[in-house]
Amino acid sequence: MFKKVVIGTLALGISLGIGGTLASPASAAEFSTKEVKAQATKYISDYKVTYWGYSDVDDIPDYYSYSKDGYTGTLKLSHVEPRYDGGWTAFYYGYVSN
Repeated sequence: MFKKVVIGTLALGISLGIGGTLASPASAAEFSTKEVKAQATKYISDYKVTYWGYSDVDDIPDYYSYSKDGYTGTLKLSHVEPRYDGGWTAFYYGYVSN
């Protein structure tokens, strides 16, 4: 999805000639267009990540770097649950964008 952004500047000038006569104002306008990609943002809740090899729940990272389906972002730890096999399941949440 692309949107056009118009960036413009307008310059007006008034000058006095010799003898104090007023010259007609000069004006110039410049416009340019630039294609910019609109970013889509979505909210991720309860994103599950399984960890093995951590002996203590405090070793689980507080943030997770999310990258899936073109969306990237940093998710924050919500809570952690122990697994039956000795691992941990961490749940993360946050906003990601493409």
